[in-house]
Amino acid sequence: MSPIPAPESHPALSGVPEGRTALRDRIAEALYQWTVKQAAGGPFRLLPRDERVLRENSLARADAVTPIVEELLAELGPEIADADATFAQMQASQAQIDRLRRQVRTYRGLKDVYLRERNAAHAELIKAEDLIERLCDDREAGQRVVKAALTEQRQRAEEAEDRLRVSTQAYEQLADRHADAEATRDRWQKRAEAAERDFATLGNLYVSACKGRQALEQRAEKAEADLARRAREWQDEQAARIAAEQATIAAQAAVQRVKALAADMRTWCSPHGIAPDYAKRIEEALDQKETR
Repeated sequence: MSPIPAPESHPALSGVPEGRTALRDRIAEALYQWTVKQAAGGPFRLLPRDERVLRENSLARADAVTPIVEELLAELGPEIADADATFAQMQASQAQIDRLRRQVRTYRGLKDVYLRERNAAHAELIKAEDLIERLCDDREAGQRVVKAALTEQRQRAEEAEDRLRVSTQAYEQLADRHADAEATRDRWQKRAEAAERDFATLGNLYVSACKGRQALEQRAEKAEADLARRAREWQDEQAARIAAEQATIAAQAAVQRVKALAADMRTWCSPHGIAPDYAKRIEEALDQKETR
């Protein structure tokens, strides 16, 4: 069974440096590189002046997005720390599993050695039986030789059996420990997969925050345009009102001058009283206009 692979870190979270400035710079650089890549597929080439403006715009967008990312990182901080601890425990479990595998291979080799010794002892027993058959004429001598050989071979066989029994028990214990280690590895593997899903969720939240930021910018631009239009309309209304007031003042001044002229005409000396008559008619006309 192959070792557990290390979980792939999210680009926005792996090795996040301490400090808000470093995080803002990384976000701004990512936005700048993405925009440059999008512009590379177009028919136009970015000028140095455009690149400078693009960098300033990327920094401004990063300033707006950084608080949201920091808030998300603060919310998912315990989960990230838990995922790191989970991965460290998985690595420790994998090391223990590898160590148990090496021990199992060692005990398997010992088992093969004990089996070979047992087979050798069995072969010697067969040789002893053949020796019994050859020594049938001299029973006493044959029995002594056979008993000694059988006793020695029995002792060796019993010792091999004991060693094989001990190695079998050790092998069974190692198998149980190996099964427990496999279950532990599976459990930590599931926790690592859950941590990966949390990283993906954080990435989706970051993308949603960027989209929300763009929508807010569009609404702000529209509001600024409406405000500028209303300001222009208000300025036009103010200018028209001032012009109307000035015209009214000028008309009133002209009326006062005409009234003064009519009053002065009453004192003029003219044949048949024409000047006073004109002055009277002018005043009556002005009075009718004011009445209306």
